[in-house]
Amino acid sequence: MRKYSWVEELSRKRVWFLGVCLMLGLAVLSVPAVGVAQQAAERSEVKPLRPVAMVNVAAIDRVLADVDYVFAAAGRPEFSDFVASLLANVRDFAGIDRKKPLGLMVFVDPSVDLKPIPVGYLPVEDMNELIKTFSAGTFTIKRAEKAGYYEVIGRRGILQMRQVGGYAFIAEEVETLQQDLPDPAGLTSSLTSNYDVAVMVDLRDVPDALRTVFAQGLRTSAEAELRQREKESDEQYRFRRASAESVLELLEMAIEDGQVLKVGFRASPQAHMAVLEADLQVKSDSDFSEYLQRIAGRRSQFEGLLNAEAPFTFSTSWSLGQQGRASLTELINMLERRISAELGGSPADKAPVTQLADVFRRTARDGHLDFFIQMRRYDPGLFVLVGGMKVTDGQKTAQALAQILQKINDRSELAELQLNALSYKGVTVHRVRGQRVSRRDQRLYGGSPHCTSAAEARRCGSPLAERTRFRLCVPPLIRLSRAAARPPAVRERLSGSRST
Repeated sequence: MRKYSWVEELSRKRVWFLGVCLMLGLAVLSVPAVGVAQQAAERSEVKPLRPVAMVNVAAIDRVLADVDYVFAAAGRPEFSDFVASLLANVRDFAGIDRKKPLGLMVFVDPSVDLKPIPVGYLPVEDMNELIKTFSAGTFTIKRAEKAGYYEVIGRRGILQMRQVGGYAFIAEEVETLQQDLPDPAGLTSSLTSNYDVAVMVDLRDVPDALRTVFAQGLRTSAEAELRQREKESDEQYRFRRASAESVLELLEMAIEDGQVLKVGFRASPQAHMAVLEADLQVKSDSDFSEYLQRIAGRRSQFEGLLNAEAPFTFSTSWSLGQQGRASLTELINMLERRISAELGGSPADKAPVTQLADVFRRTARDGHLDFFIQMRRYDPGLFVLVGGMKVTDGQKTAQALAQILQKINDRSELAELQLNALSYKGVTVHRVRGQRVSRRDQRLYGGSPHCTSAAEARRCGSPLAERTRFRLCVPPLIRLSRAAARPPAVRERLSGSRST
């Protein structure tokens, strides 16, 4: 088995043929390319069973309908006209079947350590028109001697294209196209039916030996990046290393024990909703399976709020693993030092910050990360960004928060501070408005927003649940009267499953 260096290939060139495939999509994407200088006699004769990765667009018309809806809901329908003008530059994708899936498949060459072999696929309605569409860009199409084969000539080199039935396949080398490639329509049927745009990684056919080699190579490459950098403080280094170790541990388990990962996006104008969804399948009785069981999602203290219809909701409630707790603790430590220094650095300045940090450190050690952010509409033209996080001691959080706000106010850094502005069911609420509001935030919120914050101890079932809440009130300058429909609700969801 010959050695293949991902690092060398990634630094040497880019897969320019993705520009050909995704030029006919809705955006110009750029991804690291792989090498092409391999002799035909040395290439693998092993037929790939199925791709190890895919990027799939359900259909051009379907995605364009989503784009039109989102712009209309945002009150900016003119952006749809702008997109239409861009499509006119590529002849509105003439020659492509706009109702069928298109995208990219990635195979693995087993004779060269996990060397990726990308293959683009385009649904063909009229090959002559498709050739003209390519030519409208920066490409020239030349028919090859063998029927059904073409050369795609661009600024960075030559790609190979082959038409098989209703699809055109694009690859770097003609030998790749001579294999029996899977039918994209059948291969992507599940992705297409569930998502408008999706990415899938399928490692079921990758041998365990190659998985181990790649995981070891990943660890070796990462070790160099885990060293402390020049001019990097100790606290920055500890946080960066803890975070990297957490991600590296997850990636190693995913490579060795992962089966199928799907990440997909779909929009529903009828339901006024957009969903980003992830689904993971792993080997049963593996280390990764045990890890996922340990961090399995737990019931959120805020689930009553999450059921409410809202334009935007993000929520997470899960158990942190050992590395996740370490990473979160290092982040809290770093923020504690920085905030203390900003407030003056004296023992009196540090005391409330340390008290608040201690609460969050205990929360990290408890291992349950439970928080949410939600944009809600309360009155016509008034939108409120609300959020909450479960902590181990709501009373101490409230005390520390009030003291920190007062110290910030003493430094004349707030335009308005109302401690104990109101009380609701025994919960004290503070009202805060900053002096400096960036232009970006003013554009986002339609003016200068104010923030209210509170912490409480409330019994939600058993045991005692302590919660911290904040609310960012947006002035009634934001109005969606121009919108064709209400803004799409966006919900993030993560689901996990084990293979059987």
